[in-house]
Amino acid sequence: MKIKGVYEHYGHKKTRLRYHIILVTKYRRKCLNDIKDGVFESFKHVEEKSKIKIHYMNLDKDHIHLMISFPPDYSLSQVINRLKQGTLNYLYMHYNDHLRKYYWSNKRKLWSDSFFASTVGMISESKVHDYIKNQG
Repeated sequence: MKIKGVYEHYGHKKTRLRYHIILVTKYRRKCLNDIKDGVFESFKHVEEKSKIKIHYMNLDKDHIHLMISFPPDYSLSQVINRLKQGTLNYLYMHYNDHLRKYYWSNKRKLWSDSFFASTVGMISESKVHDYIKNQG
C-alpha cells in the first residue's frame, strides 16, 4: 500500500526520517514559559531559513520537545547546532531583557550543550527485522 505525501523528496533521494528532539535550557533555568510564543516563533524562523521541517513542538519551563525532519545530507549535530544558534539569536534580539534575568554573563546563553534525540518510525524494529530477514 502506497501512501501519498508520506515521503520527502530531495533531488534523487526519498526519505521519511523523523527525529524526536529535546533541547534543555542551560542550568535548567525555567525561562521559557513567559516567552512561549516567542520561542515558537524563533523555531519557525529557523525552519523558514533552513531545510529543517518542524512537524510538532511543545515546551515546558526549561525544555522544548520537537519532532523534526531534515535532508539526509545534514548530520544531526549540524541540525541541532542550527536550531540552537538560530533560536538563541532570535530570542536575544526580541527578548533580551527577559533572558538577562536568567543569564547574567556577557556571553549570550540559553541552551545546554546536551540534547536528546531519537528516531521516530512508522513501523516497529521487529517488522523491519522480519522484512529484511525474508528478502530473497
